[in-house]
Amino acid sequence: MTAKVTRGVLENIDLMVCDMAGTTVQGGLVYKTLQLSMKEYGLDVSDEAIGPWHGAKKEAVIEHFARQAGTPEHELESRINMIGDAFVKSIEESYFSEATTIEHIDTSLFSYFKDLKKAGVKIALDTGYPQNIQEGLVKRLGFDKVVDGWISSYDVPEGRPYPYMIHRLMERWATPSATSRRAATRAAAWSSACSAARTPRRRCSRREPTSWRTRSRTSRSRAGPCGWPS
Repeated sequence: MTAKVTRGVLENIDLMVCDMAGTTVQGGLVYKTLQLSMKEYGLDVSDEAIGPWHGAKKEAVIEHFARQAGTPEHELESRINMIGDAFVKSIEESYFSEATTIEHIDTSLFSYFKDLKKAGVKIALDTGYPQNIQEGLVKRLGFDKVVDGWISSYDVPEGRPYPYMIHRLMERWATPSATSRRAATRAAAWSSACSAARTPRRRCSRREPTSWRTRSRTSRSRAGPCGWPS
């Protein structure tokens, strides 16, 4: 079924990166738990306010709302640590206790992943969870048997909306970027044009594209806060 529905869609796709909470794992338990942990220490944060912070490191989320609430600078670190410790304790109990009902977002998820792998697509999971929670959840739900890898925002300088997790995964598997694919296509087209005209390649009047490595460095130097060229 997947092959029929996605025919043509998977062309030139090498890597699919999926979030965990609410995307591959049922429910938004993580963010609800973080909200409750902050509320326990005097930070009343609404669903709307925390929404844009999905995928960010918990310390960054707590710091933002603690500053917003007027926490004095000399109390900031201890407040972040207390809320962070309460969150980790609560999430471990929720995810890894005997009574937990945590499960895949859909019963056909693994079947879909297996179809993607048959089509040559690598699958990875990214998250704002600390590594130990992500690792435990991946193994509890059996993701380690079907996905190619996973990464936490704690493995990179910043979580979402920055693209660092995806970039790290691309580096891990030498996944080409969209830019490199377009450059390779253009280079092939120009090479064919030169050959057809029987023109020596060094005399071809059209410039070849810069290499992917050069382009990627240039793009990063102009990148905005979400990784797109500014």
